[in-house]
Amino acid sequence: MLARLISLLSMLASGAAIAQVSVQEYPLPSGVGVHDVWADAAPGGPVWFSAQRSGHLGILDPSSGKVTLVPLGENSSPHGVVAAADGAPWLTDGGQNAIVRVDPKTREVKAWPLPQRVGYANLNTAIFDGAGIHGTDDIGSLGSAASHGCVRMAVPDVIDLYDRVDVGTPVYIQ
Repeated sequence: MLARLISLLSMLASGAAIAQVSVQEYPLPSGVGVHDVWADAAPGGPVWFSAQRSGHLGILDPSSGKVTLVPLGENSSPHGVVAAADGAPWLTDGGQNAIVRVDPKTREVKAWPLPQRVGYANLNTAIFDGAGIHGTDDIGSLGSAASHGCVRMAVPDVIDLYDRVDVGTPVYIQ
């Protein structure tokens, strides 16, 4: 299921119309524990995922199916992944209690630990200029406080929403 979601997000980010979508599944390394997914906005761009169990940023190249794992550091347990305007993936990392940036070209990892006085912050999904809206296949969890702040929707509803709004459209949640 997660491989299909990665495939769908990749296609959505490329601007493909839903009527023209075909599903492409990609094998992912075992034991990585994929948690969050972010597709590059550029057509054919990478799909990033947080490999929570193994402490990596995963990078899927949809054109070749190649998966690259970038180690994020000792005790890493990444949760959320988003991309900034410069194309760099950023992750929240509960294992390191840090915000982590990976250079999109060199794969250099830079972590910004939270101050010691803060203690453990249970870092979850980072968002640039807005709130996180994403799909889940755990339909039974919808309507409950299960995501630490994200707006979760059934995957078919996310697809429907994607058809109705342009990327970058402001969304106001009240």
